[in-house]
Formats: sequence, structure tokens, C-alpha cells
Amino acid sequence: MKKTSSLNLLAYSFALAACFSIELSDPVFAANVSQATIDLIERDLKDAKTSGRDFSKEIAELKETVESKDASPQLKVTCYRLLSGISANLNDMSEALAFIEKAYALDPTNKDVLAQRAFAHSLDSDRKKVVDYYTDAIAACPELSWLYFNRGSALQGMELHKEAIQDFEKAATLSAKDQKAMAYILKINSLFSMSEFKSVIETSKNVSFADLPVPLKADYYRALGYSQLRENQFQEGIKSLTQALTYSSSDKEKALIHHFLAIGHHKLNQKEKAAEEASLAEKLGYRHPGSPPPDRVAPSSQELTEALKPLIVQARATLPDAKKRYLAGLPSGHFMSVTTGLTDKNGHHEQVFVTIDSWTGDVVNGRLANDVSLEGYKRGQALKVNEKDMLDWTIVNPKGEEEGNVLGKFIDKWLDERQSK
Repeated sequence: MKKTSSLNLLAYSFALAACFSIELSDPVFAANVSQATIDLIERDLKDAKTSGRDFSKEIAELKETVESKDASPQLKVTCYRLLSGISANLNDMSEALAFIEKAYALDPTNKDVLAQRAFAHSLDSDRKKVVDYYTDAIAACPELSWLYFNRGSALQGMELHKEAIQDFEKAATLSAKDQKAMAYILKINSLFSMSEFKSVIETSKNVSFADLPVPLKADYYRALGYSQLRENQFQEGIKSLTQALTYSSSDKEKALIHHFLAIGHHKLNQKEKAAEEASLAEKLGYRHPGSPPPDRVAPSSQELTEALKPLIVQARATLPDAKKRYLAGLPSGHFMSVTTGLTDKNGHHEQVFVTIDSWTGDVVNGRLANDVSLEGYKRGQALKVNEKDMLDWTIVNPKGEEEGNVLGKFIDKWLDERQSK
């Protein structure tokens, strides 16, 4: 099961940042902007009901202050930090970064600046640097739970799940009810990525999440349900996965859940229900890991036949190297298939994928990987394919990314061009 993107989780934890109180450490001196205005901005940025309001009047006052010769350096630090907060609130992260770096240049030890600086850098592509920003902020503000949420999410993005779990546990100890539940759900995501299924089930006992975002609920129930299946808790797993369906929005998510449900029902010997769930999974686009790309059937025509001839020559020229790779041993989770043609007793012909089980001499033993309309053939059927009959090859990695499949890619493009016409 593919885990949820850590950037999505990070976005949810960003939303929490506005819910936590940051005690101001910046001394403020009389100048263009008043303490009352500063307090108002701080309050409205924390309040979800007012955080998106029009701050244009306050922005003008803050900018006037930072340009004033009379304003103290400490006050300018506060103004730049607030300008960064407003910009981030309005999803202008480039402005947020520019303002907070100006504040940092004036006072690199200010704890509120360090916290806002980490927040403003959260979506940087260099995740290691993001972790460093949050580490600096946590050293200055160890009491702020959202800093641990966000650093943990960045660590998840680096696949450093043990370190991420430590941050989520710390966030849980510092958080109130709903935020505590979120910390446990993020911890569950890391445990699940580590295949720590027993720990997923144990940690789930701490989760209560009436007001959490729906996508997190879907992730939670999906991870819990699959973990329960892996620990032979089939009825509980089916119950959790059924709950996950109610929160899942995309067909891809639902397809995976239906596949897991099929496994659960199969383990309980509920064959009809298992077949029903497996069928739903396939209709929604589920493909077993290593499956060849979904084939699109093109009507047979002389034009297409002629167009494919040079591509078959091209694909067959690379077949020996692909064979060597297979015989040398593909990396774990990689699968190889060959493309060939089948003809039934009625003379009907189709181009198909055959997933390789073994390759001995010039003969492949494999399984038919397509649904076909040919009489006498069905998906999963054992087949032998001679090298002379191989038209193309495909290697698929665990992410579903493919190499080869020259013919399939051309047919997709050929069909798209004709549909557009």
C-alpha cells in the first residue's frame, strides 16, 4: 500500500500552526504601527474565522514602519515577521520567505522569527534543510507542538520514519484532543510504512478524531484495516476498510480498498463477496503490482499494421539486453512481461501481455496478463512464448513506472490522435 504523500500531511499540520498560541517575545516601541494593531494581526492570524480577511490596511502600516528611520530594530523584526505571517496566510510563500529572511537578518536569535522562518521554508525542495530549520526553531521554542508536527512530516518525506515517530510522539504530549489525534494518525502512517502492523493497531487505540480533515480519516482507516488483515483480524479489518470507503474520494483510493476487502472476504472463505470486491477494484482501475500497463484495444487496420512494423523491429532489437537483465535478476518488486500475438481457433487475433515466470533458452513460461475475447484463452492462463514470437517487452517497477512497451505507447498515442480528430 502506498502511503499518503508527506507533503499533503504537512499541509494539514500547517493548518494547525494557526491554532497554537505563540507568546510574543519581541519588545515593541512606539512608532508608526501601534501595539493594538500588532495584537489584532496576531489574533486574526490565529483565528480560522478571520485569518483570510483583508489585511491591506495593516500591511500598509507594517511596511511604513519598516521603512521608518524612527522605528527600532526590534519593532522592524516584529513587522517583518507579521508581514511574513500574513503572506503565508494568503498563500504567497515567496513573499513570506522574503519578509522573514529580513527579520532573521536583523535578529537571528529571536524565537518567534525562528518559528516563522521554519514555517515559511516548509515547502522547500531540500527536505534536509527544512528539517534543519525546524530543529533550530524547536531549540528556541520547545513548547510549540506544531513545530514537531511539521518536522515530523518533513522527516516522513525523507523516509526517516523512526525519527518522524519521535516527533509525532512529542507533538502528542504537547497537544490538545484533536491535535493529539492528528499526531497519532501521522505516527500511524510512519508505522505503516515500516510494516509495523501490530504497532499500528496498538496506536489506533489512542485516536479520537471527530473534527479532523476527511483525507486523514481515510488514511487512518485504510492503514488500520490493512494492518488488521495482516494480523489475521479479518472481521475487524473489513469493518475498518468499509469505514475507509466512506471517507475516500478518488477512484484510485477506492480501488485499493476494494482490493483489500476482497482479501479479507477471501480469508473468511466468503468467496462470492471476495469476487464482488475484486471486480469492483478492477473496475475502478486497481492493478496488481508488476502488472503490465493497461492495454487499449485498437481496431485492426492496414494503416496500424504498417505503422507498427518498424516499432516491432526496434523493440526486438532491444530484447536481448532486456533478457540479460531478467536472467541476471531484476530488483525486488520489478516484473517483466513480453508482448506477443494470440490467435484462437476461429481465426481471431489479439496482441497480449504475458507476465514472465521463467525464461529458459529461447522460451518464456508465463501467465496471460490480459482479459481477452479469444475463445480458449483467459487471464492468468499459463502460456509458453518462443522468442521468435515476441513483439515487445515491458519492465514495471513497484511504483508502476515502465520501461519498454514501445508498441503499447504508440497505440495509446495513435488512438488519442484519432479520437481528437
